[in-house]
Amino acid sequence: GVVVSLVTAAGYPGKPQRYEQRLRGILDALTELSKEERARFLVMGGECNYLLETYTTQPSGVVSLREIPGAVWKDGRGERWPDSEVAALLDAAERVLEETTQALHMPARIMRKERAVGIINTSQKRLLYENLEELSLTLQHELRDFRVPFCAFNGGNDVWVDIGHKALGIQALQKYVFRFLPEELRDSEELRNIQGKECLHVGDRFTRTGNDTRSRDAATTIWISNPQETVHIMKRLLKAIDVAREQKKEKKQHKKHKEEERTADAATSLASDDGSDVTAETTDTNASSDGESGRSSDERDATVEAAIQAATTASLAEELVV
Repeated sequence: GVVVSLVTAAGYPGKPQRYEQRLRGILDALTELSKEERARFLVMGGECNYLLETYTTQPSGVVSLREIPGAVWKDGRGERWPDSEVAALLDAAERVLEETTQALHMPARIMRKERAVGIINTSQKRLLYENLEELSLTLQHELRDFRVPFCAFNGGNDVWVDIGHKALGIQALQKYVFRFLPEELRDSEELRNIQGKECLHVGDRFTRTGNDTRSRDAATTIWISNPQETVHIMKRLLKAIDVAREQKKEKKQHKKHKEEERTADAATSLASDDGSDVTAETTDTNASSDGESGRSSDERDATVEAAIQAATTASLAEELVV
């Protein structure tokens, strides 16, 4: 199946309603979908620090977001980082922000969060692009020796330093979706490891000072510049998925037809020549073996689909009573 996740730098720990305000249009559109389909939409906030899922409030039917405990998914992004080292990096970043904004005479206010620190424009005009770039590059240079991974980026009218980066967020998502698989399939190397070619990240900041650049370490990427391009890419992607599914269906039908032909040929050979019993039996055995292999693959696909549907239904079974 397909899972869609919005990976954003915005970090609002313990405040899912802030994400709801920014994503209300998307959440309202999800009301048209089934519970199972809505469960396949996730939000990764703070680059890789906060994971949220959808749920439906009753009796209003409004789609909302709730934060998933870190213990459930954070191991999927790799090593966790000591709070002391996180604080040290943010302290150093805050000093660089203060010194550099003063040196460049930038009208900005510094804001410190749990896992990020950055500047907010305090003027009525947009901050100079060159100053934003200078500030981002200075941060990247000054923080380069810290062990904790970080992302220092130009947001277009602000600059932020986030703990972690989008590649870690994407990798955590790639691991998290396997909670849908039944235990007997979790040891499958093919199913357990999502490849970059199986994951598409669409972003608009892939420059050296952009926070989408590191996503290339974990996924196939597309660089867009506006929402219209995103719509175009999604339409092309959906068409490609439809074609791939149709080709898979045709391949299964072709395989079934070949098996039927082999079975018919074996039966004809057996009836026409008593001396060919051994050959016919061997051919029939091979056909049966191939058929069992095909059925085994089909049964596995059916098991995976059933498990995903059951898991997504269970994850949304708890409805919030208003």
